[in-house]
Amino acid sequence: MGDPGLSGLLDGLDDLVLDNGGGVYLAKDGRVRRGHLEGMYPRLNEWRETVALMNPDGVIQSDLARRLGL
Repeated sequence: MGDPGLSGLLDGLDDLVLDNGGGVYLAKDGRVRRGHLEGMYPRLNEWRETVALMNPDGVIQSDLARRLGL
């Protein structure tokens, strides 16, 4: 993001969401950090294992998956 103040504000909101057991709507997200995602989605490793089974060579990937290590 171009504005460091905005980036900090949004990171703070992500912290608030995480601290209250919430998660972001990934289909509409464009900026959440990997570290936040892990806390918001406790079963994320199960997802990664499933993807590894179904797409072992990583041929099918989205920008979101690359950005967040999905």
